[in-house]
Amino acid sequence: MELCLYLLFNRLAHWQALHHNCQHHRISTVQQLSDHLKNNTVPHISQTKLNQLRPALQTDLEWATQHPHHHCIPFHHNDYPPLLRYISVPPALLYVMGDITCLKQAPLAMVGARAASPLGKDMTQHFAHALSEYGFTLVSGLAAGIDAATHHAVCERQGTSVAIMPAGLQHITPQKHRCLAQRIMQRGALISEIPPYTTPKPYHFPRRNRLISGVSLGTLIVEARRASGSMITAYQALEQNRTVMAIPGSMRHDLSEGCLHLIQQGAACITSIQDILALFDLPNAPCPFAQIQPETHPVLQAVDFTMTDFSTLIHRTQLHTSHLLSALTQLTLKGYIQPFKSGWIRLY
Repeated sequence: MELCLYLLFNRLAHWQALHHNCQHHRISTVQQLSDHLKNNTVPHISQTKLNQLRPALQTDLEWATQHPHHHCIPFHHNDYPPLLRYISVPPALLYVMGDITCLKQAPLAMVGARAASPLGKDMTQHFAHALSEYGFTLVSGLAAGIDAATHHAVCERQGTSVAIMPAGLQHITPQKHRCLAQRIMQRGALISEIPPYTTPKPYHFPRRNRLISGVSLGTLIVEARRASGSMITAYQALEQNRTVMAIPGSMRHDLSEGCLHLIQQGAACITSIQDILALFDLPNAPCPFAQIQPETHPVLQAVDFTMTDFSTLIHRTQLHTSHLLSALTQLTLKGYIQPFKSGWIRLY
């Protein structure tokens, strides 16, 4: 079938039924469809509706030819994300800016809170760095917080990430991440099921979330409130029979509520990169704690995942002030802890 016919399908709610009828009547072009509609032989669309949509279809075709990195990928094309074909309502077509093949490289979704904590962002960076180096393509939504931290971390490692957009690709959302979107396209892609010049609408966001989980082998939730877009993505991943993973946090922190609830419901509890590799039956990475000096281990154990002040660390470690400061400096430089308010917070 011609591309223009798939562009038409993509603008209809029940495109699969119309696609089936087109196959039955051996219709492969919009003009052939129009001819059949005059004879009332194809249900699911009227001649009036088709005529109304023709200018929009032409606009989509013109967008696809504007730049070599603009692509329209129909459902039956070899570069259509293979896992996406198996969700309940797959898009008839995807609009892509960037590398159309990047979702063939073990896609894994990472999502979380927009108002992410410092710990959540650091956790995201740690896991995104490691997963990127293992060859995963990391999928997220370009939103503030965990999504943006995921994309930034992948770009730092010259890895591949994909941003699934809640609007047409000519309307980067949020606009403050336009530069990040450009970095993503250098090795990955921006993807949307929404026509390029369509502005974001509130109902686009939950629909976008089903694509984040739908293109991916599994979804990792880093931080999430109980009622949030990240939880919607997790539930959609469960409906799609994909692996759902969650990083636990303090039960006193509202950004941990969603993750702890998912773990209670059976999601994989992720505390290290090894946990993720084991889920996908991949070889283990070396333990990160082997990289720090043995004398700093007691200090690391003394720092809580919530803030720990200096006097508490003196009491717990029984170290001289100079020795404790030296160990804290080493751990900070290696990224295992970070200064937080009037003390330190443990990251790993």
